[in-house]
Amino acid sequence: MGGKPKKRRAPPRPYPDELKEQALSELRALLESRDAETSYNRIVSLAARQFGVSPKSLHNWFMRAVIEDYLRVNMTAAEQEAHHSAFKALRKGGVGALIAHNSNFRS
Repeated sequence: MGGKPKKRRAPPRPYPDELKEQALSELRALLESRDAETSYNRIVSLAARQFGVSPKSLHNWFMRAVIEDYLRVNMTAAEQEAHHSAFKALRKGGVGALIAHNSNFRS
């Protein structure tokens, strides 16, 4: 039962927004210029290595950017604001806060 207590790791630091923007811009350029034989995963890995980030992080940033671009084009300003405030509630307090937010929003 004894023994040394485990050291807790500090949470990972978020990457700077400038780095994310540069990496996404480079990834988009690489994806537009790729040939048919080069896979998406290969391009993400190459771009991630260039910027010193993990391929999973770059993939997540890219997917989020694609969704945000889609929502920006296909939603009204009021819908965008509702989506943004719901997302903030989810990030701040989890699913319970989102449920409370939605019940308040509909009232």
